[in-house]
Amino acid sequence: MAIKSAYDRIRPDKIFFHTNYEPSGLFWELSKPFLTINQVTAPTEIFGNHINLIQHKADVLTLETILEYGGIALDLDVFVLKSFDEFLDYECSLPFQPDDNLKPFVFNKAIAIAVPNATFIKRWLADYKNFVADHWYKNSCLRPWELYQVFKKEVNLLDGAKFFWPLWTESGLNTLYNSAIYDYSNNYTIHLWESAPKANDYVKKLALSNCFYPKSTFETLASKIFFEPNDKFNYADLDLKLVTLTNSYIANPNIKEYLKNMSLIINYFNTNNVCKLQLGCGGNILEGWLNTDYYGNEENILPLDVTKSFSFPDNSFAYIFSEHLIEHLEYLEGLNMLKECFRILKPNGRIRISTPNLAFLIALYNEKKTDLQKSYIKWAVDNFLPHINIHDDTFVINNFFRNWGHKFIYDPKVLAYSLALAGFKNIELYNIHESNDDNLKNLESHGKHITEEYNKLESFVIEAVKI
Repeated sequence: MAIKSAYDRIRPDKIFFHTNYEPSGLFWELSKPFLTINQVTAPTEIFGNHINLIQHKADVLTLETILEYGGIALDLDVFVLKSFDEFLDYECSLPFQPDDNLKPFVFNKAIAIAVPNATFIKRWLADYKNFVADHWYKNSCLRPWELYQVFKKEVNLLDGAKFFWPLWTESGLNTLYNSAIYDYSNNYTIHLWESAPKANDYVKKLALSNCFYPKSTFETLASKIFFEPNDKFNYADLDLKLVTLTNSYIANPNIKEYLKNMSLIINYFNTNNVCKLQLGCGGNILEGWLNTDYYGNEENILPLDVTKSFSFPDNSFAYIFSEHLIEHLEYLEGLNMLKECFRILKPNGRIRISTPNLAFLIALYNEKKTDLQKSYIKWAVDNFLPHINIHDDTFVINNFFRNWGHKFIYDPKVLAYSLALAGFKNIELYNIHESNDDNLKNLESHGKHITEEYNKLESFVIEAVKI
C-alpha cells in the first residue's frame, strides 16, 4: 500500500525498487506492476569503515542512489497522502523530524527529495568518513541536522509535522494506529515507524481486513489507498494465480471473491454520502443501498451472515432496512442482530423492519373470519399445502410456523421491546410502503410475491431511531 500510495499521489514516471533480495507473497505480487526492480549489492563499507547493521547499509545505499539519480526517496513504511510537486523545484528538500512539541529536532532520511548530485546530499554522504558503526542515529539523523545548521541554504526545510506526525512514541503510536478522530488533512505522508521500539506490537496486528473494515482514521486512509483504482491495479482483473498465495495472508482462500466483496464495501462508502444498508435483500435490489444477503451470489450483493458480528465500523450507516428476515432467526440471534444494527447506525440513524405478525396468525384461528382471511387460507393451502384436501386454518398456521426456515414470529410489542433492549428510541408502527422519512418509503417487495393485499394482512412494519 505504501508503494501504491506513492504511485497514486506522486504519479512518478517510474518507481525504482532497490533490493538485494526480492520479496515474495501476495502483497509483493500486487506491488510488482508498479515497480522497476533494481538488483543491488548491499554496501559493506564506506570510506574504509565497515558497515554491519542493515539500517546503515540501507541508509548509505539510499544516499548513493539519490545522489546519482535524484528523485524522491521513500522508506517502505511511508504512506503518501498528497502530491510532492511543490517541492520539486528545489535542489534538495528534507522534512525535519519534530520532537514532542513539534519543534525541529533531527533529520530522518525516510523521506528525501533531491536532484542528481545535490550539494547537501553529497555533503551528507561525505560525512560518513566519520562513520560510527554502532550508532545508527548519529549518522542518519543527528549529523545531517548538524550539517544543516551550517549549510541551511542548501536545503529547502519542510515542516516535519506534515510528514512524521504522529511520532514513534507510545502516545504517537497509539494515535496513529488506534485513533478514529485524528485529522491527517495537513499531512503529506504518514510514517508507520515500523522499526521503532514498540511499533511492532501495532504493525503485526495490521492485516488486509483492517482496510476492509477500518476502525481508525489511519485505516480509513489506508483503505482508500488500497481500493482506489488506477491503470495498474484493478481488483476485477486480479490474476487467479494469487489465489494460491492467500492462505498465509488472509483467512479466506478465494482472494478474488474476497477482494471483490471488500471492494464493493469500500466503493459503496466512497460513492454514497448517505449510507444505507439492506439486510437479507433476496431479489429486492434497492438503488443507493448496500444490498446484502446470506449468500450474496449476485454481482452487487454483499454476502453477510446477520447471526454474526457485522464487520462494519461503528456509526457507519444512516439507514438500515430488512424485510421478512428477522423471523428466520432464533430470538436471541435476532436481538444480537438489532444490537449490531444499533452499533453501526450513526446517531439519529433509523432502522425499518418488516416482518410477519403473530397477531395475524392468531386471528386466522378465529371462528368468524373475514373474506380476506378466508381467501388467504385457501391461497396458502393451494400454493404451499397441495397434499391437504381441506382449506383449514390449523394447517395454514402450523405451516407458517414451520416452513421457510421460520424460527420466531414477532408481534409489534415484542419487536418494540427487543428494539428498546438494543438501545433504540422513538419506536413507531407504520403501514407498508409508508414512512415519515422519504428514504424509507416504498421499500417493501414481499407483496410482489404474495400480492399486496396478503402482505398487508401478514406483515407489520416498525421503525426506530438511534438517539
